[in-house]
Amino acid sequence: MEPITTALAGAALLKSAVSGLKSAIGTANDMKDIAGFIDQAFLADKQHQQQRNANANVGALDGFKDAASSVIENRLHAEMMSEIRQLVQMRFGVDAWNEIIQKKTAAEREAKQRAAAARKEAARKSQELEDTLKAVALTIFVIVIALALFVFLMVSVAKAFVI
Repeated sequence: MEPITTALAGAALLKSAVSGLKSAIGTANDMKDIAGFIDQAFLADKQHQQQRNANANVGALDGFKDAASSVIENRLHAEMMSEIRQLVQMRFGVDAWNEIIQKKTAAEREAKQRAAAARKEAARKSQELEDTLKAVALTIFVIVIALALFVFLMVSVAKAFVI
């Protein structure tokens, strides 16, 4: 996606999450809805962080307009995330947001560990396959050499009897 499209999609997703959370948190009838809106907010936050990091890699912004819009966008984003935090804290207690952040962090860490373990396992299997193929190639080479020597021996013996 283009950087601007990504930023707009992230901002729209965050606005949607905030408005949905506001409407759902008052009733708290369906916890899945509330969790879904919080997930949307975290997804929008992740997209925003990626966009901000991509913009930081560009080097210099093109003029004052881009600098101002970047600062304002970051502030609005932080404001909306703060609003989500406050909504959750007001409805479920002060520690609720911290627990959510801790569980999210733990889940992300676990996902990274699973991905690293999967990469290690794939590398191990690849190395194992490579070692097996080397062993098979060596075995075939030894058999071919043994057959060649056997044929050479038979030809030599046959020549000895012919002479």
